[in-house]
Amino acid sequence: MTPTGQPQANEDTELTKAIKLLTSGWIFNGTDVQIIGHRFYGRVPYLTKNELENYLEQTHIRLKEII
Repeated sequence: MTPTGQPQANEDTELTKAIKLLTSGWIFNGTDVQIIGHRFYGRVPYLTKNELENYLEQTHIRLKEII
């Protein structure tokens, strides 16, 4: 899960491809971290409190699914 300031969705854009390459392809590649997928949360600095709480709830649900 990657918070960003950009207003992108979860589809592949140039920015999301670059972030995936940097994290999954480079940083985590040699550390035995299992990559289970990316979810991008865009526009984080510009969201309302309710929108941010929704992102946190989505993250909490996702973490419960994978633990």
